[in-house]
Amino acid sequence: MNVSPNESGNPSTLRDQIAATEDLLCHIGISVGLSEFPHNHLTEILQKQHPAANVETITVDRIDGCELSLFPQEDNEPIAYLSSLTIPIHLTMVISHNEFRQQLQPKINIHANASEHGGYVVTTDVFFQQQ
Repeated sequence: MNVSPNESGNPSTLRDQIAATEDLLCHIGISVGLSEFPHNHLTEILQKQHPAANVETITVDRIDGCELSLFPQEDNEPIAYLSSLTIPIHLTMVISHNEFRQQLQPKINIHANASEHGGYVVTTDVFFQQQ
């Protein structure tokens, strides 16, 4: 499944945002990027309640920047260390279930918090807007 940018806005800006977001996702341990992550994640969520549901398409509508915090630097180090990160991603998806098709507009908030043991603990919140 390929997740593509919504071409109705400024496609070059959105493509730049997707590339930057994929760099951040890789840094926190999600190596599949936006070409697969939303599809895999949303399919898993939907099929828990509706096993026959099928995600047909997903497009990235926008990425609302990100919120991050950094660890305090010690001894005037020139390097900042990421403490936490939240990335809100707005999508449009088409799902089918039996003979029924519907367009949904989920928002995925990806949260990453630095672990005491190294790496990051990554969680998500998924919100479906009223359809």
